[in-house]
Amino acid sequence: MPSETKVALPPYDYKTLSATGLYLLLGKRGAHKTTWCELIQQKNPFSQKATFVVFCGNARTAAKWRGCTAKLFVHSPEDYRNRPEVEFESDYICEMRSILREQDRQIAYFEARGMPLPIEHHVNIILDDVALYKKIMRDPFITEISGGSRNLGAAFWFLAQFLYQIVRETRKGFNQVMCAGKFDPKQIKEIHFEFASSFIEEREFKCALLTGTENKNLFIIDTDRGKLYEEKMPPIVQVEDEKDLPVWPFLDLPRMKFGPPEQWQYSGEFTRPHNMRETESTAEAENPKASIRTFHDTKGTVAVWRGS
Repeated sequence: MPSETKVALPPYDYKTLSATGLYLLLGKRGAHKTTWCELIQQKNPFSQKATFVVFCGNARTAAKWRGCTAKLFVHSPEDYRNRPEVEFESDYICEMRSILREQDRQIAYFEARGMPLPIEHHVNIILDDVALYKKIMRDPFITEISGGSRNLGAAFWFLAQFLYQIVRETRKGFNQVMCAGKFDPKQIKEIHFEFASSFIEEREFKCALLTGTENKNLFIIDTDRGKLYEEKMPPIVQVEDEKDLPVWPFLDLPRMKFGPPEQWQYSGEFTRPHNMRETESTAEAENPKASIRTFHDTKGTVAVWRGS
């Protein structure tokens, strides 16, 4: 790229991340979207307190997330291989609705006591390569969350290869859009129109995006503040074939575990029929000093822990 097209971009400000909202990480296959999302969560100020739940589009992606997120909370279509009567797309939506119902209950509980929802009760929901499945992305639930994402007690992270995989109504709700890899002129024009046309001209935006995505770096559009950022990729272990990249391709960067200790060492576990999704209300859940957090994996297992 000619030097005159380069623009100076400030480094990404992780303080702009919120415990709620919608985030989009956009890039073609091989743009290291999963790796980038994990790197971002390492610096996310809420990553050690909020619960993490990951919905994956394939088994390979799920295997990567199970290295930093409690395995029970990482969902994969492969979990349904021996259960053909269950459609994983419908079950993914069912799981997310169940999570938000629990968040609504938590929010109502604390609001009744004049308190905001504690960070320990927030949830980070990551949809990695799930955008490939139209049945999920076009479900009314996905549109619903984009309309009031700040009030859900949860942050949603969408990792997608192409912008058209996200329906227009959902695109309007993204608080930040992160771009990785290479984009052609048509894609750049679409990204500018959707997320940055209100505060920067297209020609200047194109120069900024091309600069921000050089050398596997990440280009960030903060749609709330009308700002652009750049985040540099740490040195990756060099291999001849990218398909053979290690799950964690950084020699000098320790790999963190996301979520509170209770998520990794939950207090109890039991099984129930898969079609029984609701969390029962309990007397303990009314105790202001404790709450029951319940999530279901694709086999019907439920992890329960108490968080003060």
